[in-house]
Amino acid sequence: GTSYPKFIRDDLSGKSMLNSYANFGVSGYRTWQISGDLYDSNSATHKAILEAEIITLDIGANDLLASLQAEEGDVSQLLLLLDATDLTQVGGLVDQGYFQGLIVDVASEVGGIVAQIKTMNPEAEIYVMGYYNAFSFLSDYTDDPELQEKINILLPMLTGLIEAYNGALMQTINGMSNYYPGITYVSTWEAMGGNADSNARTYLPLDIHPTVQGYRAIAQAFWDE
Repeated sequence: GTSYPKFIRDDLSGKSMLNSYANFGVSGYRTWQISGDLYDSNSATHKAILEAEIITLDIGANDLLASLQAEEGDVSQLLLLLDATDLTQVGGLVDQGYFQGLIVDVASEVGGIVAQIKTMNPEAEIYVMGYYNAFSFLSDYTDDPELQEKINILLPMLTGLIEAYNGALMQTINGMSNYYPGITYVSTWEAMGGNADSNARTYLPLDIHPTVQGYRAIAQAFWDE
């Protein structure tokens, strides 16, 4: 279906600036899998990057979600933990030292991928996506008031985790830009509705995957950069 790179492709094509286009995104991919594709000189990804002029990169979210046991934005495991936790200690569910270390590690892995790409193709311009508030759809997820109350306890923690990751990723990419010209961090947080914008429900009505309008908003954030 539609994705943000296809919107960027269409924008470039409409300006007669596009020679070729390829999307190597794979649902569920983690950072180590991207690195593997880059090291494999026979992979289509490796070959395409050698010739690319513009590269968009969004990776790392699945690493975080897997560690939370919240793949695809499913927070059922976190809710089970919530049921077994003293609510006065609930902040430890997500906002604990392990996840703070994980955030730094994943941002570092993304930085390593960028360095790999730059080593392969020093002239390529790389645009690295910061993540939107992927859990905004949970703000009015259910008509069950008891369940929604539990979800509302989790939401600030999940939001804070994504914001912390974005901060670490932005710091990593901005720091690398001193050594590797042509790399840019792209914030999509505000474009996708941030914390409270009504557009958040338009862009993420059901789960962590954007609607067509959401992908258009992400593409515009890239285009602005």
